[in-house]
Amino acid sequence: MTIILGKFFFKYRGQIPVFVLVLAFPILYFSNHIQNLILDLNLNILSLFLVLFGCTFRYLTIGFSYPNTSGRNRDSQVAERLNKYSLYSITRNPLYLSNMLIWTGIVIRSNNLLYIIICLVTMISMYNIIINHEELFLKNKFKNEFISWKKNTPRLIPNFFIYKKSNIKFNYKSLLRREYAGLLAILICITYIDSLKIYISSSSLAISNNLFYLIIVLTIISLILKYLRKNTTILDD
Repeated sequence: MTIILGKFFFKYRGQIPVFVLVLAFPILYFSNHIQNLILDLNLNILSLFLVLFGCTFRYLTIGFSYPNTSGRNRDSQVAERLNKYSLYSITRNPLYLSNMLIWTGIVIRSNNLLYIIICLVTMISMYNIIINHEELFLKNKFKNEFISWKKNTPRLIPNFFIYKKSNIKFNYKSLLRREYAGLLAILICITYIDSLKIYISSSSLAISNNLFYLIIVLTIISLILKYLRKNTTILDD
């Protein structure tokens, strides 16, 4: 049963958070969110910090990862080498930690305690199952190398005092190739939550001009990078 759940959550790890995000509408509509300007401002600042920190952590992880590792593959695990350096030296799961920080930053904008709890419980449960599933694969493939790394590296909460520098250069092409639409997706999610709050409290749809223009710019950049990835070799390693 554990293996089945692990495969399921691994395959749909990108879709499940989106489903949880959709649940924001009925939950926010039928339950009260905290209406306090000072709290709202503080949560928005915390939200921005978590999202930016999560993105930075994620991008550094990807940029210093070995080729054919830490990918977006869905059907099966892929790891030609074991990542043990850079952010993988301070936590065994920097990408999942990054995702949790980003999603937490997004959902706390709702100011709705029930929704925040549902999202956090869902994320923690899902990633815990995925991590167990992935680490079983890594143990079977890398054996003693994985066991030694696992023994000295925290599962999720990073220990910055044991950082080990990577022996490879930052691969910005890999980052652009794999994350070209990431910021756009995050911004759309933030806009969705903010628009829901406005609609529920005032029955009107609204989006700030700054967010609107930023979405347009990021959409254009994403389309350009997508074209370059599929039709040219500019982003190839």
